[in-house]
Amino acid sequence: MKAGTLKELETLEIKAEWFRKLSPEERLEAFDEFMEFILSLNPELFKSKVQNAQSLSRDIRILRKESG
Repeated sequence: MKAGTLKELETLEIKAEWFRKLSPEERLEAFDEFMEFILSLNPELFKSKVQNAQSLSRDIRILRKESG
């Protein structure tokens, strides 16, 4: 890790560099851990996202062009 102040170490570029070095499995694991942490802080967030997804799925129509 590069030496520097805490603010320098917490830049978006440094975080992106760390994330790019992870394997796909490690990225998924990190994402899962972040989501668990976020949802532990605000469980209502999950409920609102599920409701939004359900309402979107009811509003989608699939149109097909008849051949001929």
